[in-house]
Amino acid sequence: MMGLDKLNAAPKTKDNRLYRRLSQLEKLPAKERKQIVQLLDTYLEREKLRKPPQQLKAGKRPL
Repeated sequence: MMGLDKLNAAPKTKDNRLYRRLSQLEKLPAKERKQIVQLLDTYLEREKLRKPPQQLKAGKRPL
């Protein structure tokens, strides 16, 4: 059918290296995945707190 080829295609990413690493992470045991997600959350939250308030999107203020 028309349009199904687009749905079945792999998502195109800007950073293939990051996508490959995420694919590898999906294969890890749940305990290790949880630890890595917590680490990523820590880094992302730190970066969010570093930004001045005017750069934050409306309604997305840090806790």
